[in-house]
Amino acid sequence: MKKMTSEELQKETENFLNCFCNGKNEDKFIELMSQSHRTLQQSYTGFVLKWIKKMADSQYFDGRNEKSVMKCRKIMEAIDDEIFLPLI
Repeated sequence: MKKMTSEELQKETENFLNCFCNGKNEDKFIELMSQSHRTLQQSYTGFVLKWIKKMADSQYFDGRNEKSVMKCRKIMEAIDDEIFLPLI
């Protein structure tokens, strides 16, 4: 498997979200991720939490992503801004 750059992964993720992210595909992706290696699950959760923190810290948003930013802020409040997850 070819190693992707961050830019390539970001573009592929955009494509997934833009074209394939609907109930069925989302559910399948989530199911597949929940079956992956436990360490990879931990890494993925940490990755998602970093994204949530970045969104929560955003000062520039509009009606298209306002709900995302507000939800992310609530999540960060609920977890006391703690996003560190150890890799064991």
